[in-house]
Amino acid sequence: MTTLLKDVRYALRMLWKQPGFTAVALLAVALGVGANTTVFSTVDVLLLRPFSFREPERVLLVWERNQQSGFDRRSVAPANFLDLRAQVTTLEDLSAYRDASFNLSEGERPERVEGSAVSASLFSAVEGRAALGRLFTAEEEQPGRDAVVVISHGLWQRRFGGDPAVVNRQITLDGQSHTVVGVMRERFNFPPNSGDVWKPLSFDAEEARARGKRYLRVLGRLKAGATTEQAAAELQAIGRQLAEQYPDTNTGRDFRPESIITNYTRGPRPFLLVLLGAVGFVLLLACANVANLLLVRGAARQKEIAIRMAMGASRFRLVRQLLTESVVLAVLGGALGVVLAVWGVALCSQGMPQTFTRYIPGWENMGVNPRALLFTLAVAVVTGLVFGLAPALQATRLNFNESLKEGGRTSGAHTRNRLRSLLAVAEVTLSLVLLVGAGLMIRSFVELARVEPGFDPANVVVMDLSLAGDRYDERPEARAEFFRQLVGRLAALPGVE
Repeated sequence: MTTLLKDVRYALRMLWKQPGFTAVALLAVALGVGANTTVFSTVDVLLLRPFSFREPERVLLVWERNQQSGFDRRSVAPANFLDLRAQVTTLEDLSAYRDASFNLSEGERPERVEGSAVSASLFSAVEGRAALGRLFTAEEEQPGRDAVVVISHGLWQRRFGGDPAVVNRQITLDGQSHTVVGVMRERFNFPPNSGDVWKPLSFDAEEARARGKRYLRVLGRLKAGATTEQAAAELQAIGRQLAEQYPDTNTGRDFRPESIITNYTRGPRPFLLVLLGAVGFVLLLACANVANLLLVRGAARQKEIAIRMAMGASRFRLVRQLLTESVVLAVLGGALGVVLAVWGVALCSQGMPQTFTRYIPGWENMGVNPRALLFTLAVAVVTGLVFGLAPALQATRLNFNESLKEGGRTSGAHTRNRLRSLLAVAEVTLSLVLLVGAGLMIRSFVELARVEPGFDPANVVVMDLSLAGDRYDERPEARAEFFRQLVGRLAALPGVE
């Protein structure tokens, strides 16, 4: 350990004496490591750990599968879900959910809010907890007892000023009074597009018998000791039994499980993996650049190395010293790369609109976390070894008697030139791969931007509006009159065509 500390101090002194070389090398390493840390942080959050609850790999989505038509990822009918919940033994906290939206008439400013109707057990499956109040109970899934809601932390702050007295307060959704029983924690977002309001999922008598209307997503957590294969076999058996009991709606249908991580990362996975490969090439380019710099630096230090060998230093000892310098350089560059990564991740996370990122699981956790820091440290050390090994071996492969002579500067020049040529070829090759890939991506983006939508979108504004409540549900003429007045008033606004 004492020898290692001496090597580190010596390496720092050598880097300090050559500020030009150190600055260029640090910049190259920082760019390579920073790009890799940025992309790894994104991949870690969006692909590897998109959900913050425990053991997400044990949480499965359950789909209806139509073997006749070939569709294996269909939503589940309410009656089929109720049968599954009553019969399945390999899954616990079997829950269903669906998207919902509400007209919030609280206060003077009405607002359209997105939300979800969910089973009470859903929160247990994904470890959702309330910051204030409580969550739903199973009894509140019954029609007539479901006029309760849990609101998001954002809605609580935005519409209710963070008032703790919002719990047990009555609010109006779709013209009906509901009781706020709880406020969720700040970063809870499940389902990923859950919005601001969660309401109990309840079925009336007609819905509870419906097998032809499929609009539910179903999930459950594997019980202790159960495997995905066992759950799949049981779900298929239940599906065959229901097909026999209800041939009109369930013939050719059964159920299949899917990992919740696989389902929600299917879209961004190929793009992020391609990006991870691209920044890997950037890191290799940085290694080649720094290795070239170290070769030039090694040639300038040839007499120093020869003197140390003449005084009895072994080749192993000198290689270790040179590798220590390379690793110190890489770790310092990695520290600078972390700063660049923090800036890059923040720029990425803040540059995307919330209306888009709310559909991406894990986006709210974007940041350089401890796993990313460990990754950066590992990458920095490996990078230092990669770009330092060849120059260290080359610098110590010499005849120190010849090197100490006046013309000794030319010793080993042919070998060094060959190694530098190989590094240059590697740089050009990697650069061409990156340039071709970037060119193809830019061309694809340009072509997508040129796709004609079939209409002129210039200055066109779209508004989503839904009428709900007894005032409109049971009076179609009232709905028609509302939209007639709305269109007339909008058309009368200055600048509206």
